[in-house]
Amino acid sequence: MKKAFILILLLYVNALSILSQEGAVPLTNFQESREIEDQSWSICQNGDGVMMFANRRGVMTFDGQAWDFIRMPAVPYSLFYCRTNNRIYAGCDNNYGYLEKDQKGFYSYKTLSGDTASVGLITRINVTDSTIWFYGETSISRHNLKTNQLEKRFVSGDSDGFTGMIVTPKNIFINVMSKGLFR
Repeated sequence: MKKAFILILLLYVNALSILSQEGAVPLTNFQESREIEDQSWSICQNGDGVMMFANRRGVMTFDGQAWDFIRMPAVPYSLFYCRTNNRIYAGCDNNYGYLEKDQKGFYSYKTLSGDTASVGLITRINVTDSTIWFYGETSISRHNLKTNQLEKRFVSGDSDGFTGMIVTPKNIFINVMSKGLFR
């Protein structure tokens, strides 16, 4: 009786291994967008919970069910959600601005840098109580959050690029190559 029980148990375990599936579970509950790139440079989430991904084609949005695409005038490298005014700011190659949602729920890009400005590659965005900073290796721009007006733009020299920026509640520190830390 013990031998029969062991034999049935071995056959049962063997039968289970024959029916098992190999590989990953096939997922079919979503469709990929044609605009998706394999490399995203920045990711943020807006106040509505929509995820935004900056890639070389523009900004992809995902609301948990559907993908959407926002065309940009330049390649976006940094995204930042500002809770103060409920805006997504984008730093691009030689351009920066914000994404604005219209009445139908579609986003459009509004530039803040201007058409003639040569601001370089904007890689980081920082916000204080009343200002927003757009940081790049060749320029740093400060805008007023309420008016969106440019208050100050720092431009590096040919040999002295910016190598870092630290924002504290009381001060802004900028590191300049070969010269040191400035306040």
